Amino acid sequence: MRFLITCGGTGGHINPAIAVANYIKEQQPDAEILFVGGTRGMEGKLVPEAGYPLKVIPLSGISRSLSLNGLKANVRCVKNLLASYKRADAIIDDFRPDAIFGTGGYVCYPLLYRGAKKKIPAIVHESNAKTGLAVKRLAPHVDKILVAFTENQKDIKQKEKIILTGNPIRQELLTTTGADAKNTLGYTGKPVILSFWGSLGADFMNKIMVDFIERELLEKHFYHIHATGARSHKQTLEALAQKGIYPDKEETLDLREYIYDMNTAMAAADIVLSRAGALTCGELQALRKPAILIPSPNVTDNHQEKNARSLEKSGSVLMMLERDCTAEGLYNAVTTLLSDKEALAAMASAAENQAITDGTARIYKEIMACIKTA
Repeated sequence: MRFLITCGGTGGHINPAIAVANYIKEQQPDAEILFVGGTRGMEGKLVPEAGYPLKVIPLSGISRSLSLNGLKANVRCVKNLLASYKRADAIIDDFRPDAIFGTGGYVCYPLLYRGAKKKIPAIVHESNAKTGLAVKRLAPHVDKILVAFTENQKDIKQKEKIILTGNPIRQELLTTTGADAKNTLGYTGKPVILSFWGSLGADFMNKIMVDFIERELLEKHFYHIHATGARSHKQTLEALAQKGIYPDKEETLDLREYIYDMNTAMAAADIVLSRAGALTCGELQALRKPAILIPSPNVTDNHQEKNARSLEKSGSVLMMLERDCTAEGLYNAVTTLLSDKEALAAMASAAENQAITDGTARIYKEIMACIKTA
């Protein structure tokens, strides 16, 4: 069988698509898979690294600005979109897919739209609690709309097409126990805190973490793994040094630019401090991890806050808005939780009740069902 998978932009759209492709190959080793993305997103790096061929369609996103530059950007967006239909037709006609699967974002629109018009099974997945514009526009045309949050029911008129599948979860995250992870890291006798704000980092939050770390090292109540992100690493080290703090000399602090063994770090953590990207939210629930989420305010349609509020409503996380976050407030929230075993257990139980650990398998099942009924 041939599967055309379309995604683009950020890792939040690309990594779920790769996870689905990997699962397809596990189930059907002879399957042919072709990715289609844009020219400016992370897909140009991530998809080839995952071992899949990639074709591109030059597209640009819609600007929400009413300025002259914003209007010019939208004119360019419309021109590119119209041209993209011919490119999409050529790719579809040449590859002849049995199904087309997309993970949202403007790049997936022309492929799914044109595929649906050609009566090819077309399936779109929305990973966030707030339904994106591309998914809303595709809803009347695609065969199925797969979602990760029940909140998507509010945004999509075509209720009969909606199927709750959750987000793909990296299976390696589910195979490491907390005890084994702490043993691997050499942590004994104290709880573990894990914090990260994205692979690039977040300058504001890393400044908060500098003061947080200064405070934690006065008492050393817990071990702390913190990923600064590539963009913020050097300045974070410099800011700590100005306070006389050198991470390499601190037994309870593990400061890294990037966490390559995330399955070990997540398994070891008693509390996670992070943004509220859709995949992170799904992993926290699957791993039953109490968390304090601080959504990024710099994302389209404020979707991270909506993700966080969904988990907060379930009782599995606490949420702070970045504008309200201080080192003192965050430290107090962490230590208060650590001292309340019943609250931590309740959060873990709430996460387990909401968790979908087989999201990738569910997505595959729905794709195959569309093919069988086509």
